[in-house]
Amino acid sequence: MGCSMKYEIKNCWTKQVQYTAEIECDEAADWGVKLGLAVKVALKGNANMGGANLRGAYLRGADLRDADLGRADLSHADLRGADLRDADLSDLSHADLSGANLRGAYLRDADLGGADLSDADLGGLILLARATRSDGYEYFAWSSILGGMVITAGCQTWIGEDAIEQARWHCQTVTSRRYRSEALRIVDFVEASLVSLRRDAA
Repeated sequence: MGCSMKYEIKNCWTKQVQYTAEIECDEAADWGVKLGLAVKVALKGNANMGGANLRGAYLRGADLRDADLGRADLSHADLRGADLRDADLSDLSHADLSGANLRGAYLRDADLGGADLSDADLGGLILLARATRSDGYEYFAWSSILGGMVITAGCQTWIGEDAIEQARWHCQTVTSRRYRSEALRIVDFVEASLVSLRRDAA
């Protein structure tokens, strides 16, 4: 049976209470569901969720447009079908973003490692390549036929037509010879995939 309760959203860095929301929920509901409801209430009141601990929040189908989620921990959150247009995002590691609308979302420095982006709307970008280094470090690359490129590697993100060169330069800084070699091969694979995509579209 649903009842009214207060639920605290804490800052993931200071551990201080960032927002206290009044939610209607079954007391036996999973904490992720309660957190998701609290987030929706907070954002409806235009609260700043930057730096908030939203790990594991159930936000399926949530309207998160224009939300300030910079440095918030959304890892393992369920964001399937959520609208994240123009949102400021940071830690999305292992988040379920399948079907999410990410048009205009600020993804620079976003950690997308392990995130499920299947069928996500990235503003006309399509998933071009996904590869994992032998140490588990994941690489994602999205592109459009006409231009535009987003490459993420762990918490690193490169955006723009020079994203491949930026990623290649970063790979050169990897101290392990083995991982550096693997990373460079992944970037070469991304570049070859992009060439193939644009050749097929011509």
